[in-house]
Formats: sequence, structure tokens, C-alpha cells
Amino acid sequence: MVQTTGRLSDGKPIIDVVIVDSVGQSVDPLPYHSIPTIPVRPFRALIDTGASISCVCKHVAISMNLRPYGRIPMIGSTGQSYHRTFIITLGLMCGGNDSIETGSAPSSLFQIEPGEVAEIENNSWFDLIIGTDILTRFTFTLHKGGDFKLDLS
Repeated sequence: MVQTTGRLSDGKPIIDVVIVDSVGQSVDPLPYHSIPTIPVRPFRALIDTGASISCVCKHVAISMNLRPYGRIPMIGSTGQSYHRTFIITLGLMCGGNDSIETGSAPSSLFQIEPGEVAEIENNSWFDLIIGTDILTRFTFTLHKGGDFKLDLS
């Protein structure tokens, strides 16, 4: 069974993820003298069953040099506004309560097919929001006491 588990952090289900810009930069057709690197960085993601679309904070888009894909209308507490979108590949850390921050390695990385995410303002709790556009493909369970599981099988 492929799953990621955790415990609420300040009342929020936060998991470790990595992202890759799926649009990417143009590739030089000439032979490489060294293996090209794909920028992959670890981030903290909030599992949000109330969000209909997954989102990345502005600092993530900047640090990953994500290329804008389009714009999407979103409705929030202040009304409707348009947000830039990006196409990313999301990787979820699996294998228990392993954490990037503690330096313990996860047993596996589950890659989700590329998808569109909207850009949102920065905050101090998380770097990304995993919304129902992704969550409806899997089973998310929140247990009494604050433990949670995202079953990716």
C-alpha cells in the first residue's frame, strides 16, 4: 500500500512534497558533456479539502523559476480575482512519518501526473496547497487524535 501519513501540525495536515516545473525550459539539442539536472526542491504542502484547485505560493514559483501557463479566476473572502497558473509535477514523500526537515529519508516518492496549480500569496505555514483536484484521486483519512493518512493506492 502506497501512502503518506502524518500528524496535524498546529491543527493543519502538512506533508512533505517535491515539485518539478513540467513546462520546463527549452532543451538544447546539442550533446551534453554532463548530465543535465532537473531542479527538484522539497516543500511543505497543506492538504486542504476545501480548496478546489491546488496552489503554490509566490516564493515557490520564484525559487523554482516556474514558467506561467495561464490565468484562472478564483473566489476568496475578498471576491473574485485572477491568478497566474503553472504546470507542475508533484511528488509526495511516502513511507511513514519521514520528514525532509528532520533529514530522515522517505522510503519512496510517489509522482502525480503533471497538473495546473494557481499562484497564491506567501504564508508561513506551508508552500503549497493540495486541493480536491488532486485529493479526489486518492483516499484522505483524518483520525481522532490528529493522525492522518493519504492512501495513494
